[in-house]
Amino acid sequence: MTERPWLTLAIDVYSRMILGAVLTFEPPSVYSALLCLRQVVRAKDFLIEAYGYHKGATDGYGKPLTLVMDNGWEFSGLSMQTWCAAAGINVVWAPVATPTFKAIVERFFRTLNELVWHRLGSGIPFKPHEMKALGLEPRDQAIYNLDYLQRRMWQAIVTIYHVEEHSTLNMAPAERWEMGLKAKLRPTIDDIGSLDKMLGNVERCVLTPEGVSVRGQRFHDPAMTSQLLENL
Repeated sequence: MTERPWLTLAIDVYSRMILGAVLTFEPPSVYSALLCLRQVVRAKDFLIEAYGYHKGATDGYGKPLTLVMDNGWEFSGLSMQTWCAAAGINVVWAPVATPTFKAIVERFFRTLNELVWHRLGSGIPFKPHEMKALGLEPRDQAIYNLDYLQRRMWQAIVTIYHVEEHSTLNMAPAERWEMGLKAKLRPTIDDIGSLDKMLGNVERCVLTPEGVSVRGQRFHDPAMTSQLLENL
């Protein structure tokens, strides 16, 4: 079974640095937002191990003063809003029908298309009718797992996007980020472990028509199994 992953993204408006980027197979949710926020507030050891300092491209982390979030989570995201309030983070919900609030993020999505997704064998570089006319079937080549996609994504972010000049800033995002750190100290969260507690315990499992298999055990409720399969 193949699925299209979802990307939850956090970007610093001042510098355009990517502070969090999480690929999941489940649609955007409070859970995926909290996973992304966990990347935002922590030093990214997984990037430092892979790329070192790399002109400051792996240094994007800290406690945000304000989060601007999609308005679709305004009511379902109460648990996240509660945690953010406890951590001293203000949450602002982007007003409905105001695309300017999300223009920066949407622009970066287009950049990722150019740098990563459209370069993959399963990429979709043209409109659907153009793909059909050319006889291109990207789904037939969609064989990449999440780990591979995340590595490719972060490689492009660290080695290209963060260190090349941004047309709006007239400097690289990593350079702009460093300027911000020099002007103001990096705010941090005292108890990062509290965020981990909010996420709870997570296990990977296998879903088939026969039920859910986890840790060598299988659980099968026909109605629930059918609902989960339909959601996919």
